[in-house]
Amino acid sequence: AQNFMELSYEFSEKQIAGVTLPAHVFKKWFPYLTTLFLFVAVNNLISFIPLPTAPHTDTFGVVGDLGLYAATANINVTLALALMTFVAFLWEGFGTHGFIGYFKTLIPAGSSRAISPFIFVLELMSQVLRLVSLSVRLFANMLAGHLLIIMAAGFSILVGSLAGVLGIPFALFFYVFEVVLIAGLQAFIFALL
Repeated sequence: AQNFMELSYEFSEKQIAGVTLPAHVFKKWFPYLTTLFLFVAVNNLISFIPLPTAPHTDTFGVVGDLGLYAATANINVTLALALMTFVAFLWEGFGTHGFIGYFKTLIPAGSSRAISPFIFVLELMSQVLRLVSLSVRLFANMLAGHLLIIMAAGFSILVGSLAGVLGIPFALFFYVFEVVLIAGLQAFIFALL
């Protein structure tokens, strides 16, 4: 467990925070980025453990349905994470440049006066649309992966017989693909951006 945590810490330090944060704010924001990365990664990985999701129980008191559910496949969770990151980003920008100075940084130095308002509007829109981009990317990827697994497994149950057995390898392929590649990759991309 200690080796795994040290590996996660080093990965977050060198591959996420080291390439995105300037040296003067590294110590301040590195814990946030690491926590964000680990929170998303753990939630993504936990979602591949079949858990009881049904609100009812059978006659023996056992929950009847098992299902896959990712907290990050809920738009509310990903939007909250993106909103916290956006507020932190603005907080640091306003603290470093001041309120007016921050908005001046949205216009690149050396741009002509004629095109500056257009660039300012585009940059402002890109800052706001980052919320949508961050939250929807994580939400859609996790939801789509779980839906692929469920549809392939559901095909096996629905069709039955020999034709239904063909759906099992597809479900297993999607399951392994999502666990091995997508869960960690989405956490990495979310923390990096």
